[in-house]
Amino acid sequence: MLKNLNFYLIIFILIASNTEASIEVNYLKRKVRQTNTEKELYVPSKFFTKSDLKNRHSSVEKKAEKILEIIRTQIYIEREIEKFDILNILSMNKIIIENKNNYIGKNRSIYFLSEDGFSIFALQVYNNGHSYIHINNDDPNWSKGGFKHFSRSISIENLNIYANLDIALDKPRSLEKHIEELKIMDDHQLSKYNLTYRDYDIYNSKQEDNVVSKMTIQTKLFSHDLSLVKNKGYTLYEKLKISFLIVKSIREMHKKGYIHRDIKSKNILLQRVNNNIEVSLADYGLSLHQKNSNFGRHIAGTRGYIAPESCLSKNQSGFAYLNFSSAKKSDIFSLALTLDELFFDNYKLKEFTTEVNNISLPKDKKKPINSLRLKESVASYNREHKKILESIIQVDRGDTKEKQIMYHLKRLIWQMSHPNYEERPTLSHIGKTLVQLKKFCNSDEVELQ
Repeated sequence: MLKNLNFYLIIFILIASNTEASIEVNYLKRKVRQTNTEKELYVPSKFFTKSDLKNRHSSVEKKAEKILEIIRTQIYIEREIEKFDILNILSMNKIIIENKNNYIGKNRSIYFLSEDGFSIFALQVYNNGHSYIHINNDDPNWSKGGFKHFSRSISIENLNIYANLDIALDKPRSLEKHIEELKIMDDHQLSKYNLTYRDYDIYNSKQEDNVVSKMTIQTKLFSHDLSLVKNKGYTLYEKLKISFLIVKSIREMHKKGYIHRDIKSKNILLQRVNNNIEVSLADYGLSLHQKNSNFGRHIAGTRGYIAPESCLSKNQSGFAYLNFSSAKKSDIFSLALTLDELFFDNYKLKEFTTEVNNISLPKDKKKPINSLRLKESVASYNREHKKILESIIQVDRGDTKEKQIMYHLKRLIWQMSHPNYEERPTLSHIGKTLVQLKKFCNSDEVELQ
């Protein structure tokens, strides 16, 4: 009886944990409604006096020195940062943590904007004990990608640096769109190869003369993306290893029923950790689950990476994908062009793909799609693809290990970018081929069998 009781208790815990995401969705929707109504900005002067903060400076001085060192030696902010600013932030953090119920209550966090005389940085304190100093616009690495602004944040409790994504919720469907992205990140909490969140919440910020709701997400920080690999001194063996890890990340997504729809070098994050290379697929803003009601209804992605048959299918049938199987093969096509950039830079293939994509996704959305021109453009891609195979066959496999590996990589990428999606290999086959090439690259063998 006790064993059965334990079994049902475990099942209950699992069900409860799985419903947490839906509870958080309700919370986020409620928070946006609340912030849109109140239009309240949280600034330090509304909650703290300068004397209150100064009285606590001595208790946080050692940590302030460490954080100041991180800012100067790892984030490299151009302007001079005073120790006073960091002492104030840490004092605010200490007061909030000691009085969580008064400051945070049932919210996930409280977010204080920067304010002259108090702090030049924003402070966010979560109910779970995580606190961040947000560098925001002062970060020399600050950048904008799609709907997100990227900057770095320093964790007060462990002094690690995390990525901070700021998203303005200023459009009707912004919240729903980014909740879907959060759900995908939540679904990959145990993943080694797909980006997930550490914390998230919604706060109010000032944008020009308006108060707007923003979503903020903190994630693991990576040092660079795949587009910068050529400048980072990676060896051929390391590039093969990176390629294999990318395949693993996409397989994880597909097994969970998602297609990514925007695989490209900029969305693959990397970093070296000791002697290892960590890889993570990121940016699920266009990703869809196969059970989504909009699955297959729209073309999505970055021009130059979208499978031509998806463009043609959407134009002729109204659906970009016929089923989940063909949708997965469109991700494989995008991966083919990504690996081509990594190893070869075959701009012709990219140019023909971009032409197809530009016709099917005109920048002027009111402009009608020229169906005949689209069909001709897809036919041009098919002819170019056939020429590439002929050029591969004519080239000798080579008498060096590197030439043999590059020959087989060309053949693999050619298969992955085949005009007929049914002819493209599976991710399992691609992974096995990359493992074989990786082993050969690191072996004493002189010829690949």
